[in-house]
Amino acid sequence: MSNKLSKSFSLSGWTSLRINLQDKSLLTNEWTKAIQLINERINDRYFAPITLLIDNSNDRGEGFTILTVECALIEFLATLEDGRIFKINKASTDPHCYYKKSAKIYQHFLRTAPIFDGYFFSTTGSKGLFSSHDFYLNVRCALIHEAQTRNNWEVKIYKNKVADRKNNKCFDVTTDGKKLIYRTALFGALKNYFAHFVGTDLTQENKRGRTLRKHLARKIDHIAEIQPDNKYWWK
Repeated sequence: MSNKLSKSFSLSGWTSLRINLQDKSLLTNEWTKAIQLINERINDRYFAPITLLIDNSNDRGEGFTILTVECALIEFLATLEDGRIFKINKASTDPHCYYKKSAKIYQHFLRTAPIFDGYFFSTTGSKGLFSSHDFYLNVRCALIHEAQTRNNWEVKIYKNKVADRKNNKCFDVTTDGKKLIYRTALFGALKNYFAHFVGTDLTQENKRGRTLRKHLARKIDHIAEIQPDNKYWWK
């Protein structure tokens, strides 16, 4: 792996920082640095490149590239919040946080994250427009494994480039049953979700904030290829 975890943090920087991370509700300077690390990494390696694609798009197929990365980000955001780590050959002796099947975690995030309210679930009591299983199978899996969308799912821009930049609607359904994904709006929703997560959720000085920071440390350890040890976030 690269020694650089983000623009400001090297592998050695993280190994030094993790020593002083404490299992307390208080948001210490060390935790602020850990949050900065993940914020830099995702913004520089994912959000900034997608922005370049959108800004320079001629709508000649870029949407498939953009949506494929967005689908990967959805799973990362889901596992970042839950502190889960993918391992295809998961053993019974592995820590409880490992998982080898994505469907359950992925679909749960679609059905609970506020940015998907009205699309895959509804807080008003009405039914969401789409099935989370349908999206997982025919968008996420189809794109990653087969470079296509299936079952009437289509990736689109909204009307034209000017209107697309102003549009906040991530999904829609046409009268003939086509399920539309507006990739620019979905990008904006994911970016806003992540900004809120690192700027608000991870900085809470309460039980939830403490739990989320524990999950963050576990995920950074995994990114740094540090094996589970006696640090409290692995227990």
